[in-house]
Amino acid sequence: MTLAKMKRYVKAITAYEQALRLDPHNANIYSGKGNALAKLALHEEALKAYEQALRLNPDNTFAHYNRGIMLAKLQQYRKALAAYNQALRLDPNYADIYYRKGNVLVMLMRNKEALVAYDRARTLYPNNYIIKIIRLKLMRAIARALAAIQDRLDKKTQEKMGVR
Repeated sequence: MTLAKMKRYVKAITAYEQALRLDPHNANIYSGKGNALAKLALHEEALKAYEQALRLNPDNTFAHYNRGIMLAKLQQYRKALAAYNQALRLDPNYADIYYRKGNVLVMLMRNKEALVAYDRARTLYPNNYIIKIIRLKLMRAIARALAAIQDRLDKKTQEKMGVR
């Protein structure tokens, strides 16, 4: 059992740093260090670790995915979206990437695309109730927004026609 799995993240980071002194070109060590840093909510430091992992191994799906998570936590949504898209190019069947991509798209106010991402996540992981609930909430929010827009259009039309 690793130190990170035992929730001893500070010691895990120290161990990863020692391992990096012995093997500074090991992308997996940087990813592990990033995971431990992320658990301690050290998002910027975790992001740097994932980026170093990607410099060493640009085809590391999980480093792209975790980089996206850190960027989203840092409210860098466009960069997070790019990271998720890169992860999906490497592994197009990983449901959680689609789920997190949907979340970022919502933050970017790209709701139709978010629905597509949530639908793909739901297809890959059909029994995940969280995806179903979030998708439903988003659909309801879109319906409310469309109703509000229709209301405004109706009022403007009535005003133009002189009807009150």
